[in-house]
Amino acid sequence: GGTEELEGSNIMIATGSVPSLPPIPGADQDGVVTSDQMLDWSRPLNSLLIVGGGVIGCEFASVFSSLGVKVTIVEALDRIIANMDKEIGQNLFSEESSEEIRTMKIEKGRILVDSHFQTSVPGIYAIGDVIGGIQLAHVATAEGRSAVAAMNGAEPPVDMNTIPSCIYTNPEIASVGISAEHAKAQGIEIISQKYPMGGNGKSILSLQERGFIKVIADAGSHKILGAQMMCARATDMISQFSQAIVSGLTLEDMAKTIYPHPTFSEGIGEALK
Repeated sequence: GGTEELEGSNIMIATGSVPSLPPIPGADQDGVVTSDQMLDWSRPLNSLLIVGGGVIGCEFASVFSSLGVKVTIVEALDRIIANMDKEIGQNLFSEESSEEIRTMKIEKGRILVDSHFQTSVPGIYAIGDVIGGIQLAHVATAEGRSAVAAMNGAEPPVDMNTIPSCIYTNPEIASVGISAEHAKAQGIEIISQKYPMGGNGKSILSLQERGFIKVIADAGSHKILGAQMMCARATDMISQFSQAIVSGLTLEDMAKTIYPHPTFSEGIGEALK
């Protein structure tokens, strides 16, 4: 019940976020829960309707679908995981899950910060979910490191322009950089190379053949611009492409690497050919 007053030359706000309920009639009824509350669900479940086909919604859908629950996703946009490569959203769910599209609009509050993560009040910084943007743990960590560097007048220690996204569905999904669709919208001429993981030895041995690896490179320089992966261990392998983008590597640079056989990462080498 007491209070304590603390002082400092700089303050960092990193309170995170909490799930919000959309303004839908009946959202306060029994059986309507947030993603946090769903983790504690203990009653029998035959069907599940998920509002929002983003990362968390699709991860929950993948888990409950694998348990035999009939899952329906309600998404305002024309496809699920709309911020990723279109082919990933189209291939994520098969006959074991159903999808339904409806229109909703939700506004979320956030703290505004500048490029150094400083708020409108000098000396007060904010990072993570509380500022919106990409709400991932590794992004918040990178933002925190960059904010501390700014407090000390140092250069950012990480490249905040190259952020990998990971979705823990089955199969896993990971992407970094731009997709072919985004490149086309920006008028960038690209090379797009794709390798189906059904031909990968480790995928066959582990009965996880479903998926693919797609690489996007600049048509002129052949520099890696992005990669989209939907396959086993995708979240472990995407960092190879993150490093390639940050380092300015080309298709030919990455193709010089010898990938061991049989491994999932061998699929990267095949996609680069």
